[in-house]
Amino acid sequence: MKKTVFYAIALICAVAFNGCKDKNAAEEPNANADNNSNAMTAEQQKDYIEKSGKQILEVFNTADQKPAVELADGLYRKYENYDWKAIGDKLADIDDGRYENFFSAPKRLIEMTNGTRIPTVRDMIVFSFNNCAYNFVIDEQKKTINYTRSTDGTCTATFRDEKGNTCTLRAWGEGKTSSYQYTFNSGDGDKTIQADIPATTYVSLKQGNTELINLALGLEAVKNNHIYILFNLKVTNVLMKYDIRVNSTNGSAIYELKYGDKNLVTASVDLPKYKLIEKGDNQDWEDWIEQYEERYEELLRAIGSGSGQINLMNLVTAKLSVKSGAELYNTIRNYDDNGDKASCQAFCEAFNKSYTGGLYFPSDQNTVQVEIRLQPRAYESTDYNYYTQTYTTVTKYAPEPVLYFPKDRTTYAVEEYFTMNRFSSLIQMTENVINAYIDLDSEFGLEHIEF
Repeated sequence: MKKTVFYAIALICAVAFNGCKDKNAAEEPNANADNNSNAMTAEQQKDYIEKSGKQILEVFNTADQKPAVELADGLYRKYENYDWKAIGDKLADIDDGRYENFFSAPKRLIEMTNGTRIPTVRDMIVFSFNNCAYNFVIDEQKKTINYTRSTDGTCTATFRDEKGNTCTLRAWGEGKTSSYQYTFNSGDGDKTIQADIPATTYVSLKQGNTELINLALGLEAVKNNHIYILFNLKVTNVLMKYDIRVNSTNGSAIYELKYGDKNLVTASVDLPKYKLIEKGDNQDWEDWIEQYEERYEELLRAIGSGSGQINLMNLVTAKLSVKSGAELYNTIRNYDDNGDKASCQAFCEAFNKSYTGGLYFPSDQNTVQVEIRLQPRAYESTDYNYYTQTYTTVTKYAPEPVLYFPKDRTTYAVEEYFTMNRFSSLIQMTENVINAYIDLDSEFGLEHIEF
């Protein structure tokens, strides 16, 4: 959760209140903002964003997640301390790590919600139930784990937490089962395992009758056609959702983060249209990739428009739309970063024309409050002449992201506006929330942050 806080605040900061007034303020008119009372000046937005940031931070309370963190850490410690290897020697399929993943699943799921872990393919081994479903009972006195084969395809672990409560960890699947292969380096060379994954997989961790963690994962993949991933994870009162859909010509993703009854983050992306080349069953990956090189220009022309937006607790909305992915890519590819002012200016103008986007407030979703642009930034560079063996200081130019406020027609440099003096109270509040979550789980091994 601590990184979720940071990401939410960082998104607000990056789009809306980073920047210092530029002496060369742009004088471009924007009738939509000028004539609309809902549009704000740069200073008015600073006050609004600071207030909004604090509203978001006030939602978080480490006490809400403490029971799940303590239970997950306790189960992980039991697994590490008990005689698991003796059990592993008796199970034919233990060498692929699926049971280790099973017992550490709650801890890893919590890490996913707070942003300290990105799911990997090997994490999904725990969701393979073919001939591997067992009922495990942790023997507290003998410090070992007893097990019996499950008859319903469910993996279950029963144990007592460090306070003596009876707890249950379960993982099971529903729907059609599909087989996937995964190759990884086991230390003794590459090893390929087969995972038989159901259409929907569930993981549940209960403390008594109280469910602290619940996961529902849907996966559907058809070679050379599509892959769909549905991911719903709830840790106490924090709910995270992903809906990812990718096929041979386009892709989309939806993300939601809720804390209790509050929608903290909702985001959606429609990727620029593209064209994929089918890979033959017996075709080497190298040969498949070479086809892209051979058909580069054709595939590049197929890249179309795309868009995305993110909403933070209905307080701030950022929107971005790319008119032509191919045009934007060519603009970046053809830019000669030689420090010349004219070429830098031309690149910035072309880049700014290739997309539209900015920051919007709930009072008016049609009035852009901040536009994100590129403009040339001058800097001093020392060049060395090998023939004369002398150094010369010259002025060069590089693209710089800036924030343009249409209401008062001002441009702000990104790195200078968001200062300790300007946002001291918000920065201190952000530090306090993040450090509280660091203290909640010392096993992360993180030190307190200080901006």
